[in-house]
Amino acid sequence: MYGDRLAILVNGSGISILATDTLSREGGQLVRLALATLERLSQVLPPNGSHDNPVDVLDDAPGSRYAAALEILLQVLWLTSRRESLSHFTGPPREASLSESD
Repeated sequence: MYGDRLAILVNGSGISILATDTLSREGGQLVRLALATLERLSQVLPPNGSHDNPVDVLDDAPGSRYAAALEILLQVLWLTSRRESLSHFTGPPREASLSESD
């Protein structure tokens, strides 16, 4: 989670729709994933899964696929939150999306 924006990781399109609708109804929004993040997700997800947010690992996903996608999202969220924390000293963040680099 990044402020009121959220990255969602699911194993099917039905739950993806439910999660997105609930997030919207509660005033949150999906965070836009940066191209570098999408490229990293493409390396661990099958071609027919959703590589954008919400990220869909598909219903046949083994634990290793979940773990790989979750690790990517958590790394990006950690880097983004660190950048946001540092912005109190260096000014506002330059980008609102989840991105590993500026």
